[in-house]
Amino acid sequence: MSGKIIEELVFLGNCVVIGAILIAIYDVLRIWRLVCRHGTIWTAIEDFLYWCMTAVVIFRFLCEKNNGIMRGFAIGGILIGMFLVNTWVSPHTVHGIARFLRFCIRLIARPFAAAVKKAACCRQRWKKSMEKHQEKYHEEHRKKYYGKHQEKHHEKTS
Repeated sequence: MSGKIIEELVFLGNCVVIGAILIAIYDVLRIWRLVCRHGTIWTAIEDFLYWCMTAVVIFRFLCEKNNGIMRGFAIGGILIGMFLVNTWVSPHTVHGIARFLRFCIRLIARPFAAAVKKAACCRQRWKKSMEKHQEKYHEEHRKKYYGKHQEKHHEKTS
């Protein structure tokens, strides 16, 4: 084979690898969405930022490797790389990794959840205790205050 054909095949291989890497990055977003569910607005923002980043990466790659010339087989190679990873790798890894991460989060969060629950229970007991002491305090002061006023009132009227 001639050197130019080998060079073009290497370029096509690089395009396929770039496509695979880009869809692998999108898989990280998919895992993030499965682990931490969020609304459509955040999903749209994430997708927008991802595709902007993808456009910059592809543009820089084409500028460096192909002098900025956009060629159909370069875009085709990127799409083939994305397609291969998206159909063969992603279905087997994304949900498994997300399940594993959720398990780890639950495992780590369980002791903290127990501590928070215990703290909330102690807070409620403390609050009830303070309310009882407050009522008792106010009752004692009411008796002292009104008791003195009633005695003075009786002395003036008598």
